[in-house]
Amino acid sequence: MEDGSWKHFEFQSKNGGLEDLKRFRVYEANASYQYKVSVTTYVLFSGRIKRPETEFTEGINTYRIQPLIMQNRNAEKEFAGIRKKIQKGGKLTKADLVPMALTPLMGGEMTQKERIMASLEILREYGSAEVGAQDRDCIEKLEAVIYTMAEKFLDNLDMEDVRKGVAMTRLGQMLVEEGREEGREEGRKEGMKEGEQYTLLESIRSLMETLKLSADQAMEALRIPTEEREKYRALIGG
Repeated sequence: MEDGSWKHFEFQSKNGGLEDLKRFRVYEANASYQYKVSVTTYVLFSGRIKRPETEFTEGINTYRIQPLIMQNRNAEKEFAGIRKKIQKGGKLTKADLVPMALTPLMGGEMTQKERIMASLEILREYGSAEVGAQDRDCIEKLEAVIYTMAEKFLDNLDMEDVRKGVAMTRLGQMLVEEGREEGREEGRKEGMKEGEQYTLLESIRSLMETLKLSADQAMEALRIPTEEREKYRALIGG
C-alpha cells in the first residue's frame, strides 16, 4: 500500500475456524518480522459462509482478520447498478468494475454462468469505448480473474459458451497470439520445410485445445484465407 503496509488476502470456500486463523497469524508474523511491515489479513469468504470466526484470544493477545462475506451482497443489484450508470453515460471506475469479478461468489438468483457471461459482456462493452491505458489494463486483469472463476465453478458444457465470449475480449486476443507463438516455436523446433503451414496448423490446434474452439472458429481467429481452410481441415482430421 502507499503507506508501506501490506494487505494479505485469503480466499476461503469453507470455514476453517480457529485453525485457519492461526495459519493467517503465522503468515502475518513472519512477513512482519522479515520485511518490517504492518500486515492486515482480509479473508474473502464464498459459498454459504455467513458468520465465520474472525478473531481469537490466546494468552494476553487477541488476533483478528477483516472478513469479506460475499453472500451478503447481491449479484443482480451489482449488475443493475452498473448498467444504470452506463445508460446514464457515466464513466465506470475501478470501484464499479472490480466487484464484477466477485459476482460468482455473491448471493442472488442468477446462475454462475449468467454472472460470468454478464461480467464479460459489460467489460467487453466498456473496453470497446475510448478508455485510457490504465483502465484497459484493469479490464484485462479482471477478464483474467473472471475466466479463472469460470474454470473453477463451471462444467465443460458451460465453459464452452464462456470460451466463445472470451474469444471476443482482449484476453482472447492474447490467447490467440500465444497460440500463434507456440505454433511458431514448435515449427522452429521441428525444422519442417513447410514452416509457415506447420505454424498455422499448430496454432489452430492450440486454440482448439485452449479455448475449445472449433477448427473453423480457430481459423477465423487466425484470419486464415477461406480458400486455404479446406487444406487445414484435412490435416486436422475434420
